[in-house]
Amino acid sequence: RHLRNNPIFADLPLDDLRHLASATAEVRFKKNQMIFAAGAEPTALYIVKEGSVTLTFDPDGNNPQAAEFKEGGVLNGEAVALGRPHIVTAKAAALNTKLLAIPADEIRKVIAKLPDTRGRFVHSE
Repeated sequence: RHLRNNPIFADLPLDDLRHLASATAEVRFKKNQMIFAAGAEPTALYIVKEGSVTLTFDPDGNNPQAAEFKEGGVLNGEAVALGRPHIVTAKAAALNTKLLAIPADEIRKVIAKLPDTRGRFVHSE
């Protein structure tokens, strides 16, 4: 249900959506717990189910910029879709943050099968 209601998955064929849903795990993070670090290879696509996540971008080490993502927010679509390391660091911002984690390989299989979907993941952040 959470995937079907998210715009990046909304019009995927039902079989592909079901496959992604079966591969999806719910993961929990405590406040200030790191979800992933800038420079790390993406292992999963993360979607906020409950709570909130702060993404911090600090390319030069002097001027960090942050954005908060809440329910439905996709944290790392570009890194997963393009197979690149994360350019941001993600930390849980709420006491009990729940995320949906879809293995990166499963997202890449959907993109390989349906190449037009790549853009929705790249532009989801």
